[in-house]
Amino acid sequence: MARFNIAATILALTSLSLNSHAFAPNAFRASTLQQEKSSVAMSVIAPPEKIAGSDRLGLLDTSKSTRAEKGTGIKVPEGQKLRIGIVGAGLAGMVTGMDLSEAGHEIEFFESRDFVGGKVSSWVDKDGNHIEMGLHVFFGCYYNLFGIMRRLGIFEKSLRLKEHTHMFINKGGGVGMLDFRLGGIGAPINGLAAFARTEQLDIVSKISNAIALATSPVVRALVDFDGAMQDIRNLDGISFTDWWFSKGGNRESLNRMWDPIAYALGFIDCDNISARCMLTIFNLFAVRSEASVLRMCEGSPNTYLHEPIVEYLKERGASFNLGTRIQDIVHEVDEEGKPNKVKVSINSYGLYFILINLTKIQIH
Repeated sequence: MARFNIAATILALTSLSLNSHAFAPNAFRASTLQQEKSSVAMSVIAPPEKIAGSDRLGLLDTSKSTRAEKGTGIKVPEGQKLRIGIVGAGLAGMVTGMDLSEAGHEIEFFESRDFVGGKVSSWVDKDGNHIEMGLHVFFGCYYNLFGIMRRLGIFEKSLRLKEHTHMFINKGGGVGMLDFRLGGIGAPINGLAAFARTEQLDIVSKISNAIALATSPVVRALVDFDGAMQDIRNLDGISFTDWWFSKGGNRESLNRMWDPIAYALGFIDCDNISARCMLTIFNLFAVRSEASVLRMCEGSPNTYLHEPIVEYLKERGASFNLGTRIQDIVHEVDEEGKPNKVKVSINSYGLYFILINLTKIQIH
């Protein structure tokens, strides 16, 4: 009977995947570019713009990159080291494990799939092909992730920087584009120019987009970022399509531009994705130039992202149970009604139980 402590998964990362009517990055190698480093990532535009008002949640806090690169710096004394079970070996779980193992704890992962990575996962099929969950791109404001990759020493060699354009591959082979390049001029002007110049939308759709976006919370973000984000969070209960039509948007714009982007963000179309999800991305693009800069892995995410993380973890004593699905977690309580033990049942080559002493959980 093993004893564990459960660590909460504390880092959320957004992974992007794209479907048919593809939104296709036109990638080229970062090593061929004249790049200027910002405080975070190899920005091709300018240092990150200052946010108007406050950014209470730190969505665009560039210092996150440095903190993620350096780690917490916590080292626990020998007598306080714990054996910790983490349910889920996606990026969030593994990065949590990196900090905990670096502190000296013994980490064990339980992952239901036969491979790690979660929504950013990839695997090799029986013919040797690398299969991805989708087309994964990394926006320029992924400060936490970039810091983690720098800690692993893989940022420059694992990510390919693309030109500051977003391409749309249409049925029949036609190509549309949002071209954010504007001679060094950044957000929000370069975004407005990208929409004005794109051939992906006809003039009627461009007018429709102009009206919808001009009356959206994105405009407020230019003077009050946190206020705009609150307005956007209040739209979580409606679909982007419903919001779009309420602002005078047309269906053709959804079909040709916003559906491909929705597939990128959540594998679903605008009829089903929350308005909050889409408008958050628009908000970031409007106030931070490098937010719309895209990178891609040089190849399979498993090779260029997951394997270095797994190696880092195993070097610090972590172990992985793949194909191991946690079926339920039921806690017991003490005399005061406080949780003190958790019983976990696992279905992997038989059924067994783990007792977890909750009284030792420490949150830093």
